Amino acid sequence: MLAYPAIDPVAVSLGPVRLHWYGLMYVIAFLLAWLKRKDRAEQDPSIRPAVLREALEQAAEFSSKTCLVYGAFGEGTAFEPMGKGEA
Repeated sequence: MLAYPAIDPVAVSLGPVRLHWYGLMYVIAFLLAWLKRKDRAEQDPSIRPAVLREALEQAAEFSSKTCLVYGAFGEGTAFEPMGKGEA
C-alpha cells in the first residue's frame, strides 16, 4: 500500500503570517486569467482600451470576491455537509 505523503500546507511563514500553497495557486490562477483575458481582448480591434481596462477590472473584482466568499462561507456547506463532528 502506498503511504500518503506528509506535505506541509504552509509554503511561507513570516512571523504570524502564513502563506499556504492553495493560496498561492489562487493568486497564480487569477494572474494567469487576467493576462489571458487581456491578451484575447487586445487581439479584438473593436474593443477600445478604456472599455477593456474597465471590463478587466470588473471581471477580476467579481471573480476574486466570489472566490473569497465561497472560501469563507462555502467551506462549511460544501466540504462538510453534515456539520462538524457528525457522522
